[in-house]
Amino acid sequence: MEMNTRLQVEHPITEMITGADLVEWQIKVAAGARLPRLQSDITSRGHAFEARIYAENPVSQSEFLPSPGVLRHLQAPPTSDKVRIDTGVRQGDEVAPFYDPMIAKLVVWDSDRSSALRLLQNSLAQYQVAGVDTNIDFLRRLASHQSFAATDVHTGFIPQHHEALFPPPSPLSEERLGEAVLALLAHESWQNHRPTDEDAFSPFSDSSGFQLNVRGRRVVKLNHQSTSYTVGVCYNGDGTYSVVKDVKEGDADWESGEGVRVGGRLSERGGSLLLEGFVGDRLVFSKHCSCERLTPYFHSEWWLQCRATAAGLYDVSYCR
Repeated sequence: MEMNTRLQVEHPITEMITGADLVEWQIKVAAGARLPRLQSDITSRGHAFEARIYAENPVSQSEFLPSPGVLRHLQAPPTSDKVRIDTGVRQGDEVAPFYDPMIAKLVVWDSDRSSALRLLQNSLAQYQVAGVDTNIDFLRRLASHQSFAATDVHTGFIPQHHEALFPPPSPLSEERLGEAVLALLAHESWQNHRPTDEDAFSPFSDSSGFQLNVRGRRVVKLNHQSTSYTVGVCYNGDGTYSVVKDVKEGDADWESGEGVRVGGRLSERGGSLLLEGFVGDRLVFSKHCSCERLTPYFHSEWWLQCRATAAGLYDVSYCR
């Protein structure tokens, strides 16, 4: 006869609704102690959810493909008596392709199911991961689905609600593309202006982009969810840029002042980089995590990740 003495991955749910520490119990029993409580002493209260945060790309209902890579940025929601994070990784760790790509278990508890579900939704919205694809957006859509809220949950839930859980990618607006370009320009400027050992007065150390008889224009190529964008960027001469969507390389029809106007800069504060600026008439104040060839930006409503994949080509990811 085989006896499986390991704890199941769902054991935090039991612990949250009973107040028992099953790991502690398991260790004590293995040392010869008696169980701290009888079955009749155990009572359940409230409701708990567990969401497993995985480094995987849920491209369809049957292909949650692993997404190995380095956790360039990792920020979990604040923990409390009602919010618990079980994890074995930290920022900078690698999610290898040889093992289970789980990043963490997010466990929430509240006095009833509706309250616990709202807490789960809020906690998922605060989870930030950059460097790998994750299933966080999928979990948010699932936790926000009206049928899930109504407890109409069954083994065919995902196929039944496939369209809502796997919506087609929507095209990026000129404002969204402006955000990506601003992030890239600010990061580029910050890198170019960092102190170096070179002669600061040498013309080869200048990063202003000044050229004789040439208007400051460039084309940036962006990819977002398998859709490519060619964006024109024009320097306005006052420290701002105009970002124009869907330009053609070599096309001279777009000029300064067209499109959406953006501007901003990175500043280093307390060991972190902050992006301050504007896109159109909207102010941008975002936390920035700088890594080699990877620049994710975050604020309370969304996060943006721009990753260089080739010369002049960037992958852009937005998550809400």
